[in-house]
Amino acid sequence: MESRLQAKDDITRILADATDVAEAAPQILAAVCQTLGWDIGAIWQHDAAARTMSCVHAWSVPDLVAPEFLALTRGASQPEGSGLAGAVLATNETIWIDDV
Repeated sequence: MESRLQAKDDITRILADATDVAEAAPQILAAVCQTLGWDIGAIWQHDAAARTMSCVHAWSVPDLVAPEFLALTRGASQPEGSGLAGAVLATNETIWIDDV
C-alpha cells in the first residue's frame, strides 16, 4: 500500500510539472512499472479510423537483456484482433501475461 501511495504522489508531481501528456506519459509509465515491479511496460495508442493500436513508448529496467523485444515493441502497430494489443482492442478487456 505504501509503494502505491508513493506512486500516486510521483504521478501527481509528474503531471503537475509536465506541459502536456506526451511529456508526462513516459515518466508515468516508468513510475507505474517501478511501483508494480514490472521489468517492461508500454503505452499503446488507439487509432479509431485505422482500427489499430500503436506503441508510442516503451520502458524497461536498465539491466533488461531484451533489446530485440524492446525494438519490436517500440515500432509495433497491431490491427484489431491481432497480437496482444489488437486482442485488447477487439475484446475491450484487460489481458494479463505473467511471463512473456
